[in-house]
Amino acid sequence: MPGTLTGFQLSAMKGAVGVAYKHLPAELEEAMAALKTVSEDDRPMLECNIGFCYLNGLGGKKDYVEARNWFQKAKSSGRKSSAGSLYNMGTIYTHALGVEKYERIAAESFGNYFRQRMNERQAWDIQNSGLAALKDDSEDSGVQ
Repeated sequence: MPGTLTGFQLSAMKGAVGVAYKHLPAELEEAMAALKTVSEDDRPMLECNIGFCYLNGLGGKKDYVEARNWFQKAKSSGRKSSAGSLYNMGTIYTHALGVEKYERIAAESFGNYFRQRMNERQAWDIQNSGLAALKDDSEDSGVQ
């Protein structure tokens, strides 16, 4: 709908920056408690949300260094679910939030974020377009 603000735009207007995952806690105390029970697959996303809380002062004082540490932890998992952390690391280094401004690190982080999202999108498109079914049929029939 024209004129409708996205959740990201509303967050930005409130002063919140970066990326968080909606289905996980976005308040610091709740997110920290969830670390004990979250699955390994969701852990990098939760770590990203904890970083987001520190980045924006949700549930406490803003702490850019602690935010960067949590984003780095999520990014280091090597899982695709850490894309939000890549984006947030780019934001931190672009705006020199608790770190020196490093455009190279920011560019690498944003580039890796967009490549990861593009790969996820292509996989989704293949899975949902019927091409996956065609691929399965060709494997069954021996066609290459």
